Amino acid sequence: MLLSVKKKPKFSKDVKLATFASLLKESDLGCVLLAGALLENTLLHIHEIQSFLDLKGNVLEGFFKQRIFGDFNSKINLGYARNIITCDQYDALHVIRNLRNEAAHCNFDFRLDDTGVIDHLKKLGKFDAKIDENRILEFETWLPEGDRETHKFLFVVRCHVIFTELQTKLMEQCERLAMLRDFKMETFDKETDTSAEKF
Repeated sequence: MLLSVKKKPKFSKDVKLATFASLLKESDLGCVLLAGALLENTLLHIHEIQSFLDLKGNVLEGFFKQRIFGDFNSKINLGYARNIITCDQYDALHVIRNLRNEAAHCNFDFRLDDTGVIDHLKKLGKFDAKIDENRILEFETWLPEGDRETHKFLFVVRCHVIFTELQTKLMEQCERLAMLRDFKMETFDKETDTSAEKF
C-alpha cells in the first residue's frame, strides 16, 4: 500500500518513541525482527516517494504494484545508489538486515548478548554520538529491569536514531512533493484560465 502524500504525514515523536521502546519488552528474537521490519518499511516509503518525485508528481500505479524495490537487501543497495540514504545508514541497515536474517534462521535461542552478535552490534556504534541523554532517559522508562547497559537497550536506541533519520528524509521528500504538486496545480489553473479567456 502506497503512502498517501495528499497531506503531509504526521509522525508523532511520542508514537515513534513508544513503538521502538516497546521492542524492549520483546524477546531478543522478536526485537530484532520487528526493528528490521520497521526500518525496511520506512525505507520502502522513501523509495516510493522518491519515485513520485522522479516522475515529477505523475503517478504510475503499475510501476509500484510490481514492487520493483525487492527485498531489504535490494532496498538498501538501491537506496544508496539513488542517493537517498547516506553511507553510514547504508552500512547500518545492512548490519541490521544481517542480524535479522541470523535471528530468523537461528537454530538455537537467539541472544543479543551472544559473542558473535555483539560483533555485529559494535558496527552500529558510530550512531552513539547522536544519542542524547534525553533520548536515553525516555527509553529507560520502558526498561523492565531499568538497565541501560543491556545489548538490547543499545540496539533499540541505535535503531531509533536510524529510524528518526529515515523519517526526517521521508518528511523532506513529502514537503518537496507537496511543493511540486502545488506548482503543477497552479500551472494547470493558469493554463485553464488562459484557455477560458479565448472563448
